[in-house]
Amino acid sequence: MDSFESTTGIVKPHNHSEPLRYYDFVINLLEPLQKIGKTRKSRNSGIDPYELKRKIISNYFTKWRQQVGDDLYPLLRLMLPDTEKEDHLDSKNLGWENFLSGFAMHLSSNSEDAKALRNWRSSDSKHVGNFTAMLQDVLERRAYRTFPSSFTIGDINNLLDHLAEATSEEVRGSVLEKFYNSLSPLEMRWLIAILLKVRKYGTSEKFILSVFHPDAARLYRLCSSLKRIAWELYDPARSLSELDTDVEVFSCFQPQLANFKKSTLDFVVDSMHNEPFWIEEKMDGERIQLHMSSGQFQFFSRNARTYTDVYGKSYHDENSKLTQYIIGAFDERVSQVVLDGEMVTWDPILETIIPYGSLRSTFDSSSTHPTYYPYYIVFDILYLNGKSLIRHSLEARYRILKKVIVRESRRMCVLSHKIGKTVGDIDKELRQTILEGSEGLVIKKPSGIYRLGERMDDWIKVKPYYLEGFGEDLDCLILGGYYGRGKQSKQASSFLCGLRIDHAPGERPYQRFQSFVRVGGGFTYFDRDIIRKETDGKWKPWSSEALEFFELAGSRQEFEKPDLWIHPEDAPVLQIKAAEVVASNRFKTTYTLRFPRLEKIRLDRNWEDALSINEFFQLKNLAENQEKDVYHVEKKRKVSKKKQPEKKLLHQTNSPLKQSTPLSNIFQDLHFVVLPPSKIGKSKQELENMIISNGGTIHQAITSVPKGQMILLADKISARVLVEEKKGMCSIYQPEWIIDSTNKGKKVTERPYLLFKKKKKYSWEQALENLSNSSLSGLLAEVRRWEVPNSFLPEYNKRNILISNQLSASETSFPGVFPLSHVSAYLDDSEFETSKDSALRNSQYHLAKTILSWNGASIQSTFSSKELTHIIMFSNDQDRVRYLQQACEFHQINPEIVNYQWLLRLWKDVKSNNA
Repeated sequence: MDSFESTTGIVKPHNHSEPLRYYDFVINLLEPLQKIGKTRKSRNSGIDPYELKRKIISNYFTKWRQQVGDDLYPLLRLMLPDTEKEDHLDSKNLGWENFLSGFAMHLSSNSEDAKALRNWRSSDSKHVGNFTAMLQDVLERRAYRTFPSSFTIGDINNLLDHLAEATSEEVRGSVLEKFYNSLSPLEMRWLIAILLKVRKYGTSEKFILSVFHPDAARLYRLCSSLKRIAWELYDPARSLSELDTDVEVFSCFQPQLANFKKSTLDFVVDSMHNEPFWIEEKMDGERIQLHMSSGQFQFFSRNARTYTDVYGKSYHDENSKLTQYIIGAFDERVSQVVLDGEMVTWDPILETIIPYGSLRSTFDSSSTHPTYYPYYIVFDILYLNGKSLIRHSLEARYRILKKVIVRESRRMCVLSHKIGKTVGDIDKELRQTILEGSEGLVIKKPSGIYRLGERMDDWIKVKPYYLEGFGEDLDCLILGGYYGRGKQSKQASSFLCGLRIDHAPGERPYQRFQSFVRVGGGFTYFDRDIIRKETDGKWKPWSSEALEFFELAGSRQEFEKPDLWIHPEDAPVLQIKAAEVVASNRFKTTYTLRFPRLEKIRLDRNWEDALSINEFFQLKNLAENQEKDVYHVEKKRKVSKKKQPEKKLLHQTNSPLKQSTPLSNIFQDLHFVVLPPSKIGKSKQELENMIISNGGTIHQAITSVPKGQMILLADKISARVLVEEKKGMCSIYQPEWIIDSTNKGKKVTERPYLLFKKKKKYSWEQALENLSNSSLSGLLAEVRRWEVPNSFLPEYNKRNILISNQLSASETSFPGVFPLSHVSAYLDDSEFETSKDSALRNSQYHLAKTILSWNGASIQSTFSSKELTHIIMFSNDQDRVRYLQQACEFHQINPEIVNYQWLLRLWKDVKSNNA
């Protein structure tokens, strides 16, 4: 019995047959979904891409149920790799570039492909930050297997489990090597996407689950378990109403999320429906849910990752980072509880919360900051002693929470809140939050219930609105510092900054500053550490001595008086960004900044380089003159400038240009779109004038005209050109056609001027219809009848030609000697060994290789080569043909797929021409 069955009591559905092939999963599900992508509904066709996706997924689910059985879990875990919590492995901790190049593909560490895989994150990489694209590039050149594997979906899952359980690099490398040796490039590309937990077909988990079962997405919010969904909702006719849908202890759920910030604080207040609301500080940590039952604990992140091994399994877990320190925190009557909160990092030396990025350092005992430890800040309770509380109001849940946690410490506490009613209440707390360097606020509706996995206006994030209203960054000198509250009560958490008083022309600047702004937002832990090191031992308690250098506002210079001050020669310069400049009598300059935020610490500047008062007003006037139409966040009304008539760029209009009296009618009845040329000595305007002067009509976009009369002029292949070529609504010529036709006074032949040379595409359907299995004796007789003239192989012997696949430029310049030098072929010998007529096929294969080699053709070992012109088949397998077509599309090549009879006919033509 599966461990999941034994712990949950859920019975695993029965499958009567083996899982479907992995290649079938790729070709019939993943590839079609990716081709649809994120396209929108077409107005002309009326086709909804989401309905197409729903149909593809639904049909595949039905196919599985009919051919395999009711247990779709093996399929779902590959479709939703990023949501499967019974993890195959932690992809972030596996060095794919090293494993694939070293263990699986056996690349030399100095080879170009190995370097490309190792440096895929580099800015010099061909595919910066896109590992799957880089891997695809390498596989095109180094694919070990070019035809589909026989692996089933079950085989893939078993190997992935083996990979996850591997404890050494050698074992992991051997599993990856097996994948590499057994899968085709197309299959391998999708496998890497699964391992990296990326869904590359633009379809959400909610959508896929809704196709699987109408209630699957709802159940997933409650349990975050694909296995439970697959086994409990295997029957589409079964309703979730029959199941227990409340939060349960030790069952990870998807937490409620705060809605995104509104454009103004007025909208935030309106969302609370004119009711009093709670204002909480938004903590900079990781969302963690705590489950406890009879002294046993489990911890889950927002994405259902378990951290129980880190934070502790019980009170007596000596290796725990949390549980052993919260003994006695809960009321003695609490036997079961589920809490929702934020796990932050606490620095006991500075007595402050430090940024979220440092939380992982608390997991490792060898950390460079061994004093850091996790600090759990609780803001909600969802389950207590066998009863779910999610349908209770936030206010009621908070009252229960305060009774449940009876002892708070710097290991676990309840997050406090303030009650607000107006925009001013939020604004006041937001300003204070910024001064303390916190992330922002969360506004909550006290009457709201807990909504699993949803974003509702019951919770709204509020962060500082740093707009571009005052576009310049201001370099201001620190004058003094203010002690913080609570966690920052022993250090300067915000700073008073000033502007330098201007000096007379010809004089040196002097150390005199006026107070301008108080800034505490935007500082990282490391910014504060830099300031602490740069100013260590240089701070002084505020005294009248400071007034020798600084001027504060107020009749007695008492406004915004800092707790500490620093001499200008010792003070750092801060580069500050803000939303706007506002008038204020709290600062000596009579102006200050709204929502100031640190951009960077300018250690390369000193007090002489700091912004002066005159320089500030110059920037202010410039900003006001240029940005009068900028919207500011806190305005109750948006004042916009008068709407100007929309100006259309030339390429946005379809109307033809006004025609002048033509000099000739060379281009009469022809319509042209001219793209700016880059390779000739004429401009776009000059070309258009030449066309108009000779009877043509100019457009700025491709429009509907009679067939053969619309021409696009372009001298290079760009994205727009490729789009128009695919549409097929116009012919695409090079601009020289216009110039040469005008010079000769008549339309010259178009073919040499085509940007895309037209090729007659071979019909593989017709070729396969004519394919016949010639007898082996007939083939051998054909070989005997072929006599090579002495002049046919000057200064080369047959052995050398058979070995060589590449010819020099001098060799290919003699078409009579090497008539097939333009052919680059791949001989498709797939499944020869298992074929009933393998002897016949092998004979055909060797004869084909001889014909091609003796006549100068190149024979490729794989069909991924960009130089490939033909793929020669020796069977009439329609599935193989479709696979080859899809593989060529994957490699972005367009060779002709032909059969062996085609080569024989070509050979006979060569012989007759050389007779």
